[in-house]
Amino acid sequence: DRQVLPSAGSKEAIFHLPLAVVDPDAPKRAVLWGDPGYPFYDRGTRFAGGISDPVGLTAGDGWRLELGALAPARLERAAVAWINYPHNPTGATVGVDYLARQVRVAREYGILLCSDECYQEIWFDRPAPSVLEVCGADLTGVLSFVSLSKRSGMTGYRAGAMIGDPELIRRLRLLRPN
Repeated sequence: DRQVLPSAGSKEAIFHLPLAVVDPDAPKRAVLWGDPGYPFYDRGTRFAGGISDPVGLTAGDGWRLELGALAPARLERAAVAWINYPHNPTGATVGVDYLARQVRVAREYGILLCSDECYQEIWFDRPAPSVLEVCGADLTGVLSFVSLSKRSGMTGYRAGAMIGDPELIRRLRLLRPN
């Protein structure tokens, strides 16, 4: 009841999230996301009046968005950071150490860390970890977005969920009916 909110797929949840958490008049209104990446991180941010701040990813960095490698001034402007592993469109994966680093940096800078995990259950050699695995009982400032579309071939059914920080789930629960 406090940590899970069903959604009409992950696209709807990802697009609408900035409406609940980004203040278009605040200095801390940037949204970080890996480029290449899902276009709805950018679109939802701009729709909500935030500043889209794509982080260029390359094969050389394993297609990983490392928050700790960004300039402190950039992190201080960020309200939200999106990670997405297994990564769309490259298929890059990460381990729990990577996820723990991102949670640590996001919390240090007061950034909401959002993990788009719609491909989490599609893997080749080992299961992909969830950001929720590294949070323990403290889900503060962390949300995972899941979808049945990819793993179950149910794209038309629009079934997904947001899981994590109970206070954010409460705020999103108020936003969604409107």
